[in-house]
Amino acid sequence: MPRLSEGQKRRFEEAANGNPSSLLERRLQRNEWDLVTTAHVLGVTTRTLRRWQRAGLMPERRKFGRGYVYRRDDILAMRGTK
Repeated sequence: MPRLSEGQKRRFEEAANGNPSSLLERRLQRNEWDLVTTAHVLGVTTRTLRRWQRAGLMPERRKFGRGYVYRRDDILAMRGTK
């Protein structure tokens, strides 16, 4: 996962609290998250998510265009926060 600057971390936390202003923050407000957004929320790389998916550790995903999306509530439950 790419390292986040202090400003990016602050905006990420603000988005989690309901104040969207950047693309990532707007994505966090959606009910379904793509692979990159899910990786940011869980603090892992997309490669790790794919490995977890193959091992059956990830919640059910849905095909969306050329990629997959996960339900926000499933990821937050996996993370341990709601």
